[in-house]
Amino acid sequence: MSVFGTASAAGAGRAAGPPGSVRRRVRASAVAAAVALPLLLWTAAVPIGGHPLEVSTGMRTGTLAPEPMELGAAPFAVVPLLSALLGWALLALLERFTGRAARWIWGVLAAAVLAVSFLPPADPALNGTTAAVLATAHLLVGAAVIPPFLLTSPRPPGPPGAGSRARTD
Repeated sequence: MSVFGTASAAGAGRAAGPPGSVRRRVRASAVAAAVALPLLLWTAAVPIGGHPLEVSTGMRTGTLAPEPMELGAAPFAVVPLLSALLGWALLALLERFTGRAARWIWGVLAAAVLAVSFLPPADPALNGTTAAVLATAHLLVGAAVIPPFLLTSPRPPGPPGAGSRARTD
């Protein structure tokens, strides 16, 4: 029996994983958390903490500096929602078309996207509070999405007989 209460499918020649309904429920909860956590962070930083989050609206050219734009709650909800849903869609496609390699491919891609997402908060034109809040929001979204998506992705079958041996320790 697996941790999801079903018999392992490894013996049947296919990858083991949670049932589809459990997988969808866990992933939907991860998407909800990916939206809720950055919104809570924004609420703590802006309305409660009184720190406006400002980013510049364009590149600096010559003596003309772009006007700063204040980040409201919408980007802290919409961007994580779209990112999580795109990640889910990509993982589903990979699971369908790459089989055993889906977990590994998606995990590497997710880690790379998370790493690249730190480039904008590293902009020296941002004030310290804005950079810290943006970087923390990126970490929160990654922490909310990556582990649950990977844990619900079917695992490749282990070596023959690995699922039938009882642990002795």
